[in-house]
Amino acid sequence: MSRRRRVLDEQLQQIYLDAAEEAANVERSGNYAKAIDLWAEAEKCAVTITQREWCNTRRHYCRNWQGKRERKQ
Repeated sequence: MSRRRRVLDEQLQQIYLDAAEEAANVERSGNYAKAIDLWAEAEKCAVTITQREWCNTRRHYCRNWQGKRERKQ
C-alpha cells in the first residue's frame, strides 16, 4: 500500500472515530433523537463493514429507546 493511500485511510478512520464518539456521547446523555442522526452520519463515514453494522445497530437501539421515552410521556 502506498504511503498516500495509508494516510488517506488513517484520515478516514479518524473522521469515523470522531463521528462515532460524538454520537456515543449524545446517546449517553439521553438525547436519542439527535443520536439517531449522528449514528447515521457516522455510518456514512465508516471504513469497514463492521463499523457500518455497529452504527446501524446503535441507530436502531436509539430509535427503540426514543420510542419508549415518548410512550412514557
